[in-house]
Amino acid sequence: MARGTHASSDDLPAVDALVTTGGTDPADLGAPPANVRVERYVPQSHVLPRCAAVVCHAGFNTLIGAFTHGLPAVCLPLAADHPINAQRCAQAGAGLNCANAPAIDPRGPLVDPATLRPGDVACAISRLLDDPAFTNAATRIASEIRDMPGPAETARLLEQVVAGAPTT
Repeated sequence: MARGTHASSDDLPAVDALVTTGGTDPADLGAPPANVRVERYVPQSHVLPRCAAVVCHAGFNTLIGAFTHGLPAVCLPLAADHPINAQRCAQAGAGLNCANAPAIDPRGPLVDPATLRPGDVACAISRLLDDPAFTNAATRIASEIRDMPGPAETARLLEQVVAGAPTT
């Protein structure tokens, strides 16, 4: 699909999607297409190992989960740290920032759910799946995450900093 074209969810027939609604009753969304499952909540650890990409609000935990699994992300920033995370994700080449509203928030532009079109999201998903550069960037971030010290090493280093000792 060419950049800038608008697809519909029907243009992604080979894509199976899981939508989580959080506090919203899944029934409020109506009947989803056959390739879409809607749940209030599903643990990310059960889903991410089987995904090719993630569409999310760009919250820190969701992006770290995606990147830990080498998954690129379509970011739909809504509030809080989302605009900053979405910008960083796009700058790293590991996803797309789909903010479509003016930057009324000092942290950056947000998504306006009232004007976001399903075709815009479908187009972004197609771009992620069609261009290996996004997955390559997410895989690089996954490698960086794996190379970070674990909790025990981090605690040891923090104790050295607090004690004024050189970190080794």
